[in-house]
Amino acid sequence: MTGRIRRWITVLTLAVSLLAGSGAAQADDIKKAGDILRFAMPIFAGGYSLARGDDDGLVQFAKSFLVSSGIAFGLKKAIHEERPNHKDDESFPSGHVVNAVSAASYLDHRYGWKFGLPSYLLAAFVGYSRVESHEHHVIDVVGGAFLSWGVSHIFVTPLPIQAGAEIGRDRALLRISAQW
Repeated sequence: MTGRIRRWITVLTLAVSLLAGSGAAQADDIKKAGDILRFAMPIFAGGYSLARGDDDGLVQFAKSFLVSSGIAFGLKKAIHEERPNHKDDESFPSGHVVNAVSAASYLDHRYGWKFGLPSYLLAAFVGYSRVESHEHHVIDVVGGAFLSWGVSHIFVTPLPIQAGAEIGRDRALLRISAQW
């Protein structure tokens, strides 16, 4: 396991541990954490692409995020699924999960599993927070996840990898590079 993955898992474990309490306070903290991650994950995904100078990736993420969010909004208005807390009839699909999985799927598909795995764990926590806070049914979370994942795989391409080899009389050279 690389150091970066260990750090992600440590941060996630620490965050969950800090949220561990009892009763209503714990439920409120879990809901707040899910609310924060809904925005933090897409901001991180876009910011990471921006920091790397990956303009193509940033455009792909924007398209994926906007299309999946738009479809989710349309489905909420068309389906009229009542929330478990009876607040309204816009439960399906979970918009929080659509946002989080859109970011996670982008990071996974564009940059690989080392970014994808911790991002999917955080997105799963967002889904858990929505069910735990009685904002969504499990099917709302699963539906939002599949929606975002599918849309992301339509718009997002992995970074191009170029490979080449040179074999000379007294040397062999293998060259692999990625461009963005």
